[in-house]
Amino acid sequence: MVHLIHDPDHQPPEGPINTRGSHFAMQCYEIDQAIQQLKEHGVECVERVLPDHGYRQIFFSDPDGNIIELGEWPDVQEVAAL
Repeated sequence: MVHLIHDPDHQPPEGPINTRGSHFAMQCYEIDQAIQQLKEHGVECVERVLPDHGYRQIFFSDPDGNIIELGEWPDVQEVAAL
């Protein structure tokens, strides 16, 4: 379950997306498709590749300024081997 609360007094952070700050992350199996859809809807994204593993991530803001991450993550066996 995801529980989201709207705060009408919320002030979104200013400036560029901080990929190391507080954010909500989800696994994404079709990251290229997600990037395409976000761009088609005019959503600004920051794309990163984890240097040690090559996994891709994209970060973007929701309409309230919350940062959301979609990431390609390895399966459980790959993580256990790290």
